[in-house]
Amino acid sequence: MNVADLRFLLPLAAGQRVGVFGDAKRLVETLTGDGLIVKPISQFQNQSLTDLESVEFIGSFDHVIIPEFSSGNLDSCLRRVGQFLKPGGWLLIGIHNSESLYRFLSKTDAVKKTLFSLRKCIRALEENGIQAVCCYGAYEKLEHPQDLIRLDHSFISEYFFRNIYIPNSRFTAWMLPVLILISSVGLQRMLFRGIVIVARRKMRGNCAD
Repeated sequence: MNVADLRFLLPLAAGQRVGVFGDAKRLVETLTGDGLIVKPISQFQNQSLTDLESVEFIGSFDHVIIPEFSSGNLDSCLRRVGQFLKPGGWLLIGIHNSESLYRFLSKTDAVKKTLFSLRKCIRALEENGIQAVCCYGAYEKLEHPQDLIRLDHSFISEYFFRNIYIPNSRFTAWMLPVLILISSVGLQRMLFRGIVIVARRKMRGNCAD
């Protein structure tokens, strides 16, 4: 799969307005081809793409898609998203997972720099009137996901590592029983570099102004 396939995680319909943040040209082209009204949010600013809190959204969106969020101000970002999503509107956001085991194994991976855990992100969503609906572990990397594994039940991740996952080195083959064990005890969120969260703005939530 590729970033454009993230659209299948949302209940999109032709004619709806979608805000897409970041460098996701293929996703924008695909959504436009599907009959959606797409606004690439990066077109509305000259600042770094990480400064989502400085973006002035135009209108209210049915959906906002942030394939890869890397700004340090998550609360401010979600406050703005909560303001400009329609009540009942959907958000898809990808984060680098600070709880990932790769954080301790890699010196160059983006996950080394992140500050966002799944629990922190869900809490920040709730504080801004947005409720997480489903969470996925992105394998192998958030930027180029090959598979998305639901994290709400440990048996899904355990099945993935038992039956689908193919080790790409001797080390990962040696680690496979450990990965299965971690999944079986409910800590599957630690096995993925990136996490994709699908959330929805509450119909009568209290979003910060």
